[in-house]
Amino acid sequence: MFELYYYQLKNYKLIEYIRTINSRLKNKLYLTLKILKLFNAINLILYLIIPLKFVIFVNCNIFLTLFCINYCVFYRNFLNIPKKIPFKVTNRIKRLICIYLIMNIIFTLINFHLFNNLILFICTIIAFQKFVKLASIMLSKLLENLIFVKYLKMARLKLKNSKCKVIAITGSNGKTSVKNILFTILSTKKKVITTPKNFNTPLGVTITINNNLNPDTDILILEFGARHKKDIKTLCKLFPPDIGIITNVCSQHLQTFKSIENIAKEKEELSKALNEKLCVYNIDNQYVRQMYDNKVGKKISISKNSKSDYSLSNIEIINHKTKFTVISKDCIYSLSTKLLGEFNAYNIALCIPIAKYFNISKTDIIKSVSKLQFTPHRLELIKTPNNFILDDSYNASPISSYESLKVLSYFSSNKIVMTPGIVETGKESKSINYKLGKHIAQIADKCIIVNEINKNSILEGLFSQNFNKNSIYYAKNLIEAKKILSSILKKGDTLLILNDLTDEYV
Repeated sequence: MFELYYYQLKNYKLIEYIRTINSRLKNKLYLTLKILKLFNAINLILYLIIPLKFVIFVNCNIFLTLFCINYCVFYRNFLNIPKKIPFKVTNRIKRLICIYLIMNIIFTLINFHLFNNLILFICTIIAFQKFVKLASIMLSKLLENLIFVKYLKMARLKLKNSKCKVIAITGSNGKTSVKNILFTILSTKKKVITTPKNFNTPLGVTITINNNLNPDTDILILEFGARHKKDIKTLCKLFPPDIGIITNVCSQHLQTFKSIENIAKEKEELSKALNEKLCVYNIDNQYVRQMYDNKVGKKISISKNSKSDYSLSNIEIINHKTKFTVISKDCIYSLSTKLLGEFNAYNIALCIPIAKYFNISKTDIIKSVSKLQFTPHRLELIKTPNNFILDDSYNASPISSYESLKVLSYFSSNKIVMTPGIVETGKESKSINYKLGKHIAQIADKCIIVNEINKNSILEGLFSQNFNKNSIYYAKNLIEAKKILSSILKKGDTLLILNDLTDEYV
């Protein structure tokens, strides 16, 4: 159950699954299980090479007793921890379990002929479970690839026979928000479908096309996400876009990309794939600006700070609404939205040229923007009888975190930030979370740090700005954080939930 859950959580990626499992060695109970398994393996080797078999037999009994006790306690604790993403028994999981059971039956039959002692027989089964699991996963991946290729071919053929225009959106953050904004605007006049939630992989796009694409669909909006090199290139090859949007590039997924330059190169694959086709760029981001300069075909620039095709100005937050102006060579848009923050003004501005491309009128654009709804957990403003809550708990990056803190600064009440810091930033983790601590200190009145992972870096940043140590709270997990919050949150306070730990860190 434990291993299956994390394998599913990491989108069935073997290397990321192994990395996640190894990270659990910090858990004392899990570490104890690993040590006991090592002890068991050594014991079995000794059984084969030395004559003191009675002593080793006793050791095996001790191992089994301790192993069973630790195993039960560890899994009880694991099951009792609340999960953000619950485990789902999908068809893929069922197939994996079947393969795993078959592998165990084969291994059991082999061992049955080698050992006539039940205790040693069980210890051998446990000792080789890791290899049985890995072999099962490898066989499962072969089977799943065959199944995926079948459905991928169906999706590609369906897309090829469709007359719809494909819009692809990529960037370090803002993809889902831009997708939702664009969907709302274009749906006023066109039949539009889009990938649900944050489906931004070949599998997610394949499912969307097979399930939702109809003959009368005018526009298909896709998110193109990337955690590894060639992810965007693969998506562009499988689902060729007609129009592109590139939001920004920042220090996100550094754990896999190693450098921000590698991230920028990956995002530019969308720009290259479009060739002469239209792409819209946020050129206030230096990396996206370089992509814009490199683009040969049709291109449109969005900027607040530089000369551009569409310029942003007069951005302000008044009465919990963002008001701003977008100016093109032939039109001025005075816009108001409940979506908060300067970055949401950029997200909306990126959608306007696409709306014009599909002949959406100025009136419809302005009206659609005024009706935009919050994307859950992406700086979502929640009003309770006593407080304002800014829920920005989805996958924060340095840029989005600073923007969220800037929005928090517009609230005049006592400000509380609850955060685990920013994860998956590789070698830059200490520097990034130190800077985050500094920004929090400049705006917030109280800070709750969740989990150990970035605690020290955030504390250093807070103390560098002489932040009151009595206003800093520490929680091992989200359960503890909620208890602390219930004791310090007063009527009229504003809470910013800045990022949230994925279940692998819980």
